[in-house]
Amino acid sequence: MSELTVWWRQQESDFYQLVAAQRQKYDDYKLWRGIWIAATTTLALGGTLLVAISNPFTPIVALVSTMILIGEYSILRLIIEQRKEAARIQEKYDCELLRIPWNETFAQRPDTEGITAAANKRIAKVDKK
Repeated sequence: MSELTVWWRQQESDFYQLVAAQRQKYDDYKLWRGIWIAATTTLALGGTLLVAISNPFTPIVALVSTMILIGEYSILRLIIEQRKEAARIQEKYDCELLRIPWNETFAQRPDTEGITAAANKRIAKVDKK
């Protein structure tokens, strides 16, 4: 496949949709990862400060910290799934553009409705600017 053919194929609307969806998924991932890091840091420092200030709160802080830790693992899995979905969309883009067969062993295909929703969200965001 020539470089010119690849360039022309990139101009097709399906490829624009894939790029928009991939960018949106990565942006969502970065946003939620930043929120997660800020919340985790704030809670860790706040708990430490609370224990340092008042000893009677130690059991409560320990219980709340354990509950937060369990919740964080669940939330973190959702956040990481955003990154994985973005990678699957990029893989779909590359495979379709370069006409490479999809390898089901390494990754499942991205959800078509998810691609459409993410692309529409990205396009709406860009149109606002």
